Amino acid sequence: TTVWTVASVPLQVGANSISASATDLAGNSGQVLLTIHRDNTPPLVSITTPASDPFATGASSEFISGTASDAVLLSTVTWSNNRGGSGACAIIGGNWNIAPNPPGLVTGLSPGLNVITVTATDAAGNTTTDTVTINYDTTPPAVAFSTPAAGTVNQNPTIDATGSASDNVALAGV
Repeated sequence: TTVWTVASVPLQVGANSISASATDLAGNSGQVLLTIHRDNTPPLVSITTPASDPFATGASSEFISGTASDAVLLSTVTWSNNRGGSGACAIIGGNWNIAPNPPGLVTGLSPGLNVITVTATDAAGNTTTDTVTINYDTTPPAVAFSTPAAGTVNQNPTIDATGSASDNVALAGV
């Protein structure tokens, strides 16, 4: 048995075939072929749900999913919340979703801004990230009448009313 080493075998981007052969004293030979992929291109990852960024919700959990791909081999997709929590994503074809039951549901959002980062890693260790900001808003909007004054008595069949509304994030409508 002989142990052999070849240092610094150059690799081109893509598939590389490397062969090794040996011959014994009787003239018998053996050969082995090895294919190595050189991948210096990061994978692609995209958050598709929720569709808007930033996204506001009144719930402490939210569905998150998207797509990921790689030119050679996608290895993992993971998620993390800047406010705490992280985990693996389930990869089905070119789609991924957060792994807990039910699939895609991120639980444990903290009140305020939660920045969810999704990271795709390929077999070569290249990474790409995408983020979505989810605002878990538990504060109701403030609504007030300007006119008419409280206790107003009116003889007409209609009255004009004015007022104001404000919210700590954004109003969807009044």
